[in-house]
Amino acid sequence: MLDNKKKWIELDSASEKQLQAELKNIDEKIAELTPASDPVERAKLTLAKTTTLIGLNRNNPVWDDTRPLLPFFLEHEMLDEAVQTCDMLYQANQVDSIAALIHGVWLAVSFPVDPALTMNLLSEVIDEMPPDSDGAALAAATAHYVAGIRGDEKSFENLNFYTTNLLAKVAGGHSRINSQEGLNMWMARLELDDPKVFLPRFGEVLNVVVPEGDWWFDREKLRSMFPQ
Repeated sequence: MLDNKKKWIELDSASEKQLQAELKNIDEKIAELTPASDPVERAKLTLAKTTTLIGLNRNNPVWDDTRPLLPFFLEHEMLDEAVQTCDMLYQANQVDSIAALIHGVWLAVSFPVDPALTMNLLSEVIDEMPPDSDGAALAAATAHYVAGIRGDEKSFENLNFYTTNLLAKVAGGHSRINSQEGLNMWMARLELDDPKVFLPRFGEVLNVVVPEGDWWFDREKLRSMFPQ
């Protein structure tokens, strides 16, 4: 079972001042909005405010304002923003934050979301799992696969390097693997080199954490709305 392991981040004075200035600027922009203002602009500002509050370790105020952004962004087909919203709800470290992370991961893996954002959420899932768990191995393999199919000419090398190291780290914790040959054998043994095997298995892990009936959106409806 996953437990939220997010830690309080110590801020230096310069970082805190910068974030406070950003928060003031966002609040001023929100205050200028009227009932006739573009709701997308309002939602984006709210998400920006949430991100800044999380950066300031002010987690408690964000949930009620941020949670409604998820259905809004999905309705407006703004997938990256929907995933970012899930990540911020996870960062808020509240009762349902793990569920928020799982929702974000499902969206990020299922649809053509920014691969860097997808890597970030999958890395968070790995951090939440015991190092010797198959779930961590499946998440790392999924990250490596997504990097391979979504990374463009400019980003592929960095994403591939990152996810290869992620796989090696997980392999070390899972089975004490410490060589490239061992990594290749480990991946073959767990069938982490076959997306037709490991992607459905990873989906099963997500369904254990958030059982059928507890999802915040209709996954089949979303599959019909967005390319996969």
